[in-house]
Amino acid sequence: MMKMVFLTSQGEEKEVQIVNRPLGAEFSKRPFANNATKISKVVTGSHACALGLEKGWAVKEVNGQDMTNKTFDETQKAIKKGMQELPVQSSS
Repeated sequence: MMKMVFLTSQGEEKEVQIVNRPLGAEFSKRPFANNATKISKVVTGSHACALGLEKGWAVKEVNGQDMTNKTFDETQKAIKKGMQELPVQSSS
């Protein structure tokens, strides 16, 4: 399981537990306030969609590691590392 904490567009923290891959979300590396990496796309019908993730949410933590001051590349690396350890969701 991989735990991620996001800051919503309203400034609320949302914790999600990701149990399989693929997630079905894309992240943006465009510069935002305080260099936050944000969700840029959630694929309809994906695991991310089922978890309630929304476009515009900022990544705050990945598996307990604070991402608020990390670069996009550092955040993406932490997400990919966590995702690699998860089982692949079967399509049945």
